[in-house]
Amino acid sequence: MLQAVGFISAAQRIPADTALALLLTAAEDDRRDPPDVARDVLARRHPLADPGDDRGASVTP
Repeated sequence: MLQAVGFISAAQRIPADTALALLLTAAEDDRRDPPDVARDVLARRHPLADPGDDRGASVTP
């Protein structure tokens, strides 16, 4: 899961804690285990892997 958080953080250009929150929220929304969502993110089969995704990842620097 840590790799997925780092990937989301880099792809979305957001802090890691925000990326973790997005991953956990996505897992809850999809009613799946966080590690399953993390695998999908790393395989780029989840919208969180897309830098253009707007699932609440708007963070102003």
